[in-house]
Amino acid sequence: GEILFQDEMKYDAKENKNVIDYDAVISHFNNYIAENRDGSNIPQAIFYIGRSLWSKGEKTGALERYVEAVNKYGNDIDALGIDMILEEWIGKVKGIENQELKERTWSEMQNTIKKAESGGKRILALRLKRSLLYKDNADEKDLVRFHFEWAPILC
Repeated sequence: GEILFQDEMKYDAKENKNVIDYDAVISHFNNYIAENRDGSNIPQAIFYIGRSLWSKGEKTGALERYVEAVNKYGNDIDALGIDMILEEWIGKVKGIENQELKERTWSEMQNTIKKAESGGKRILALRLKRSLLYKDNADEKDLVRFHFEWAPILC
């Protein structure tokens, strides 16, 4: 569901339902990031900011925050919010109806993988490769290759 915190939830009597105050969500998580306490899950906060921006129609802003977070925190195996961001990002890409834009987006993802690999960011590269499994024309070879690349890290 979309429920985050009581303070960000408002009741709309006209619509007879609860609605989310996305500006309040964004403000809350920007403050959380600024505090930068020990043990903070910054990527997860960025996930909620991006989701709120997307819901407000600020799709470019959401994707920019996601890309920034993936590049900054994606090589940290403990940054679990990155996996949430990638799941969201993949879902948004799969929903793009413009085939040219969709292919360009997947191509950019593959270029990002190459940069991560050449820069020695193996965890980031593997996380991104996992996302390629959800590409419309992914095949069994992609799944097998992904499995064997992750196996040494997980064991």
